[in-house]
Amino acid sequence: MIMNWFVNFRVGKPGGLRTLGDFRCRWRPLSLVAVFLTLLVLVAVVPATLPDGASASSSYAFVSNTVTDEEEPPAAPAAPTAAATAGSSTSLDVSWTAPDNVGKPPITSYDLRYRVSGAGDWTDGPQGATGTGVAIDELTANTEYNVQVRAINDEGDGAWSPSGTGRASP
Repeated sequence: MIMNWFVNFRVGKPGGLRTLGDFRCRWRPLSLVAVFLTLLVLVAVVPATLPDGASASSSYAFVSNTVTDEEEPPAAPAAPTAAATAGSSTSLDVSWTAPDNVGKPPITSYDLRYRVSGAGDWTDGPQGATGTGVAIDELTANTEYNVQVRAINDEGDGAWSPSGTGRASP
């Protein structure tokens, strides 16, 4: 998504240009308002700041624009909730709330990871989940687990959430 727009104004004749100043804008998303504001500055500011003795018909106004596209992966969700799955001693039902994603590309999926509570490396759980709840199966009965989730959009993977904790029932 286009996030920044940089405009540099210079006036004068070739070889004698002087910079009037820089104009940095940040729009979410870049819109016609940005274009309108640039045109307004060109019409109102540039003619009023021509070098001494120069007329609008004998001078030039140069405008350069730079538009940047910033990567905007989603924010991390809050810690998920993990509870024993009813009728199973080896799975957890995990749910979470989607993070605030205003002004960013939409969230397309979620990845989960888990480990025995406070120990060892993380194990990939369900990947590419499209809702805000999944089950993690094939766990060890009567064992407590830490679970984390991250959101993904077209611009990247978000950070992992804080850990939620749940115990597979005995």
